[in-house]
Amino acid sequence: MVSGTYTLKRTLDIRADNIIIVSITGDPEDVIIQGTGMSKNAKVKNLIRVLGKNFVLSGITLQKSGHHLIQIAGEYD
Repeated sequence: MVSGTYTLKRTLDIRADNIIIVSITGDPEDVIIQGTGMSKNAKVKNLIRVLGKNFVLSGITLQKSGHHLIQIAGEYD
């Protein structure tokens, strides 16, 4: 990913297998993915929900989640 702060408006669902999300620089301070925090009005409860196999996230900061930064949906095999 290109350096910057990305504020999600909804949970990012990873449904496909072998998805890799990596910052270009490898420095977690350069790329931030965030939600809207833990307020009553927070619309993003989980930042990322992974249903696919072999997911990789590297060199990225996750913050301001209502519930979980990453939720692994293991019940989907």
